Amino acid sequence: MSSPNNRHNRGRYPNARSRFGTPPGFIGKAKPIIDLHGVRVNWAQYWTIVKRELARLGYGLATARMYHRVLCAFGGFAEKHYWEDSLPGRITVDIVRDFLHSLTDRNASWSWISSNISVLRTILDKFGGLKVTSDFVTPKRPKRLPHVLSPNEAERLIASAPTLRDQLLLGLMYGCGLKVGETVTLRWRDVLWEHGSVRIEYARGTKVRTVPIPDKFRDLLSAGLERCAADDYIFPGKRIGEPLSPRMAHIVLARALAAVRINKPVTCMTLRHSFAVTALADGMNIRQLQQILGHASIETTIIYERCTPPSNIPNPLSAVAQALAPQCREPSATGSSLPPAPTGSAGILPAASVPPTHSFPFHLDTTSTTAQFHGLLKLHIRNRFLATRYATTRPRPEPTAEAVWDALCADLARAGPT
Repeated sequence: MSSPNNRHNRGRYPNARSRFGTPPGFIGKAKPIIDLHGVRVNWAQYWTIVKRELARLGYGLATARMYHRVLCAFGGFAEKHYWEDSLPGRITVDIVRDFLHSLTDRNASWSWISSNISVLRTILDKFGGLKVTSDFVTPKRPKRLPHVLSPNEAERLIASAPTLRDQLLLGLMYGCGLKVGETVTLRWRDVLWEHGSVRIEYARGTKVRTVPIPDKFRDLLSAGLERCAADDYIFPGKRIGEPLSPRMAHIVLARALAAVRINKPVTCMTLRHSFAVTALADGMNIRQLQQILGHASIETTIIYERCTPPSNIPNPLSAVAQALAPQCREPSATGSSLPPAPTGSAGILPAASVPPTHSFPFHLDTTSTTAQFHGLLKLHIRNRFLATRYATTRPRPEPTAEAVWDALCADLARAGPT
């Protein structure tokens, strides 16, 4: 009979703390552990085998949960649409293809489809020896640039945090280029005060890097080193001995964003992107930035070079503005730098409504088309800046009999005697 502890831990990941230590027998690569063609097991039995193998290979708890989620979705799809061939040993390429097509029909993102292909390749091919995903390639990744904050926006965001803990949390993510998971798991022993740096464990604890401490937080970290134990977390959580959760860090950022006005999407990863772009703009080379961010490939770091605008490039618009500058300074006969606006034409703005010269970069022409354009620039419709007024689509009322008769008489009068 199983003990209460075994019943309590039934179905859980065998090695929940694998991030902080490599289990014995680590082999580094996934190899077949069972021949699904010759063994008849259901999905629950097969997940027990996969779960123990993931723990033995040193996979993290979050990775194991994602594997379980994908396996449950795929097993449910196979049992629903291929009831006779729903066992793990009878999975074919067509079943996997139909499952991926179902993800596409539900408008799944490219990253989630790629994760499903990778998980199924590990579980079915590498662990089970089926070889049913070798023909599938991952979707093409969209080439997008990350959103970044300017130094002024980042400073206002950090200053809007209500407490010193929140300011230090956001400041370390921006000033050191840390991920949210790396920041919340920092301990006071990781602060190397004599070297002026912070020790960061990443890649499930298998790699270590050091990053410099921002000058604005040196005094605060020094006071914490004197008052706190070395094994304590810098950002303790609600429970004793546990760090602050990444979810709470996102809530701290959301509260700080509510106090400032930044018209762009901002997450905790945005602070890391902003650090990288600002460091490149200040003169840091790409190799140093790669070491600070902890990227395994320099191709990942090169993305931030595209976010940095090139400098010392001549702009043809500046040459046009310089050529038109003498015309703006020449006074007219009436003592104004603007030529008099014509009157009597339909669609021309009056002289009182023409904006001053310094509000536009070029000489203001007051022809009918230009005047109408500058009039549209001044419109603010439904709180939208530089919006355009569209023509109304209201139905015209039906003319009355008197209006039709008056219009007919007017046309006969203009035509004259016949």
